[in-house]
Amino acid sequence: MEIQKTDSVGYVLKIRVGDKVMSGEEFRNKYHLASSCFTLQPYNGKLRVTTRGAGHGIGMSQYTANKMAKKKQGYRKILKYFFKGTDIKEVTEIIKMYNYITIWQKYGQRW
Repeated sequence: MEIQKTDSVGYVLKIRVGDKVMSGEEFRNKYHLASSCFTLQPYNGKLRVTTRGAGHGIGMSQYTANKMAKKKQGYRKILKYFFKGTDIKEVTEIIKMYNYITIWQKYGQRW
């Protein structure tokens, strides 16, 4: 068994099990692991699989977000790191936009 490829934070992208190669996510699902961010180590003649975190590696990693927060990076920077292209808005701004769209849909150009 050999991890063949990981991403920049340690999620397994490709692992070889015998003569079969599979994604880290397939391995995670097959062996019911908490995460596809894992390492392999020999231990007492067996193989130890150690996972870090929980989840599928899509969305926000609590581990990485915590590291960023400890480096005094604000919530806006953390959210923009994980959710690229997302705008962060105040709720009141969203409600105003929703109301405008609702009125426009109801009255169209007569408004």
